[in-house]
Amino acid sequence: MTPLQMYLLISLDGLCNILSTLTVIFGILTLISSIICFETFEKKNIKYIIISFCFFLFFVSVANLIPSTKQMCAILIVPKIVNNEKIQNITNDSLNILEEKTKEWLNNLAKEKK
Repeated sequence: MTPLQMYLLISLDGLCNILSTLTVIFGILTLISSIICFETFEKKNIKYIIISFCFFLFFVSVANLIPSTKQMCAILIVPKIVNNEKIQNITNDSLNILEEKTKEWLNNLAKEKK
């Protein structure tokens, strides 16, 4: 992993917070512009509602699609761990050792009972 990737990974939560703030701001702007438009009934004000609503939808969708730091770590690291041959062999080796020890314990118990 490069230092730039590490920085971007760490700063994902901050980016989500910024986008959430922008979402709230554009939501408030949409609400205010719609109130003004409905009070004055002017068609030229409708374009402000549409523009602010489009920004609101954009920031809502982007804020929800950007993964958090924990999610991005899972996306990047879990496949590397799962596909690592050394780690896959650990389970096979552990299973073989456990089978040998189980057979040994069973043989010892059988000898003690005789």
